[in-house]
Amino acid sequence: MKGTLELHEIVDRYIHKLVALHEVFPYQMTMAAVVAHKSAEKHKKFLDENAEKIEEDEEKTAYKLDSKYFGRSSRLGRRSDRAKTVLDLLPRNFVVSYVSEYDSFLGQLITQILKFKPEIVDSKDKSISLSDLVNLGSVEAARDKIFAKEVESILRSSHADQFCWMEKAFSIPLTKGLRKV
Repeated sequence: MKGTLELHEIVDRYIHKLVALHEVFPYQMTMAAVVAHKSAEKHKKFLDENAEKIEEDEEKTAYKLDSKYFGRSSRLGRRSDRAKTVLDLLPRNFVVSYVSEYDSFLGQLITQILKFKPEIVDSKDKSISLSDLVNLGSVEAARDKIFAKEVESILRSSHADQFCWMEKAFSIPLTKGLRKV
């Protein structure tokens, strides 16, 4: 029963984190858009007040600026550009967060499953030195170290390879019907 509860907790924590990311994303994008808009407005206002418009079209405006205002205008322009850049970065950062959470979840899940079914780890390829065993202090600690190395090896592989490993190790079809990319 304890093992089942731990699997349940691992899955619940993972789903909780995914939902949290999903719920906060629109707010972060909205805030980033507001900051980008305000930064651009502040720079434009500064230019309108301190520079002479020399050319304007639908896409951009050119200004003639006195050198004494150049530093401030440059700082405001860079701040506005950085704020716009965040609008491009945030979606990618959220994807990275989703993938990171998946990797963490998969590592915890496989570790827990290996505790239930240690025969999944092909023991003929795994060994531990006597000195390591003595330093670790117990067979359980040695087993955990072998499991940790196995999980690390799995997590370092591609997601496609991870699914292939899980299909083989757990004898369940996970990619059946999916097209290869």
